[in-house]
Amino acid sequence: MRVCIIGTGAISGVHASALKSINAQIAAVCDVDAKKAYDFIRNNDIDCPVYEDYKEMLSKTRPDAVHILTPHYLHAEMALFALSENINVLSEKPVCINFDQLKALLNAAKQSKAQYGVCFQNRYLSANRKAYDFVSKSKVFGADGAVVWSRDAKYYASGEWRGKWATEGGGVLINQSIHTLDLMVHALGRPVKVSASIKNVHLRDVIEVEDSAELLLYYPGFTAKFTATTAAKGSYPVVTNFYTDAGIAETRGDEFTLSGEKSGGDDAGHIGKAEWGAGHAMLIEDYYSCLAAGKPVNCGIDGCVDTMLTVFAAYLSARRGQPVFLEELSL
Repeated sequence: MRVCIIGTGAISGVHASALKSINAQIAAVCDVDAKKAYDFIRNNDIDCPVYEDYKEMLSKTRPDAVHILTPHYLHAEMALFALSENINVLSEKPVCINFDQLKALLNAAKQSKAQYGVCFQNRYLSANRKAYDFVSKSKVFGADGAVVWSRDAKYYASGEWRGKWATEGGGVLINQSIHTLDLMVHALGRPVKVSASIKNVHLRDVIEVEDSAELLLYYPGFTAKFTATTAAKGSYPVVTNFYTDAGIAETRGDEFTLSGEKSGGDDAGHIGKAEWGAGHAMLIEDYYSCLAAGKPVNCGIDGCVDTMLTVFAAYLSARRGQPVFLEELSL
């Protein structure tokens, strides 16, 4: 497979390593900062052209797939172009930053001959797979999840797009905690309605968006509580709990616990930040295996819709100060 990469920031090294492990050819890379792109190919021992215009790169290179690793606000624009050119897409989260973009992307994916995958890589981690399998066979009475991390002013200064509604699309909910919310929604399905509150606790003079969020997801017969913050002093393993007729399933970092009995994860070591986990390599290998076999990718956009709708419903609920039924967000 011939692959192009758009965006050579922090996560790009993880993608490059995963692509090398499956013997994919990195045919070209693109970044508006050419120096950063050249540093990336040198540091990762890649021999390929560098572009500053992603449309030019895709038009000239005609790759089998493109990885979109750019700031949030560019994900939809770039994916729409690639899909219109029938180039397979693998995009970092989030899929997009607003509901209208989500509708446009779903429509484009249906019309394209290409496939559209999304990096919700934590679904691939063994502890989370165990929880998903357990929940799928049980009657759920309730659930909760929590993300307690630290992100300071220095972190937000690392990218001009960070901390702004127009370019990040939100704060802790759509960025740092979306993977954990995705694990809950992936296991439980689309909620009927969402009640949410968001606030900026510790960086009011630094960012526009929220650093803390509380969500209550309503399902037939039970609710699920989700809390997230980046206002903590330190960062801790994320937690999910599923309360069922067969016991309580808990994930804490890479550990799975069923009614108090621990079962450690069996995932390979991660590359980069600990919070990124080891899931990228598994997701990328699976994505290209599906493409090679001519099968629908397991991380496709259709399977990410419920999570994105939950995020958008939560922001709408926080603005309105009342619950939002997801049927209001009609696709």
